[in-house]
Amino acid sequence: MYEHLASFLGGPPNEYHLRLYSEWAKHDWGMIITGNVQISKNHLSLARDMILPFPISANATKEEESVQAFRQLSDAIHGVYSVSGCPDETKRNKTLAIMQLNHTGRQAANFLGGKLPLRNPPLAPSAIRVGSGTHASFGSRVLNALIFQVPKEMSESDVESTMEAFVQGAVLAHRAGFDGVQLHAAHGCEFFVLPHVLYFS
Repeated sequence: MYEHLASFLGGPPNEYHLRLYSEWAKHDWGMIITGNVQISKNHLSLARDMILPFPISANATKEEESVQAFRQLSDAIHGVYSVSGCPDETKRNKTLAIMQLNHTGRQAANFLGGKLPLRNPPLAPSAIRVGSGTHASFGSRVLNALIFQVPKEMSESDVESTMEAFVQGAVLAHRAGFDGVQLHAAHGCEFFVLPHVLYFS
């Protein structure tokens, strides 16, 4: 899912997100999974993505501020978000709040994804551009060449830092009151991996 509600170059959840998820929270869903929450500000999808606040400051006050917007989002999903900042726990629902963690991979688009063509290529498992396969029509290949760069094949250190960003995202989600995370593991890849939901105990 993708809300398209953050600032143009991405950012934390804002009032638009809180109103949307507060409305959904009224209807007794078993689980609500957020839209894309990007683990990197350099690899967005179509702009206006929620982005994790990394690196989180070593300053305790700044760190708490970084987590607060996501705590308000989990409160909204749980039905207790309050503009006053004092959640009403008597309204808490039984809905599970799940944060979808995402790395856009080769589908990090030029312009809308905050990238200038030929600069800062997206990171992906291989250097295969979106839509470059032999099955694609000529028009499709031209359009995809304009929108997407040839990605940089991830090095071992790129893979490790991306994995660590997913771990840090899960830690932030737990601290912000989410019940679990969904690992979005199919975005722009050459293969499909079933996303997994990991629950916090």
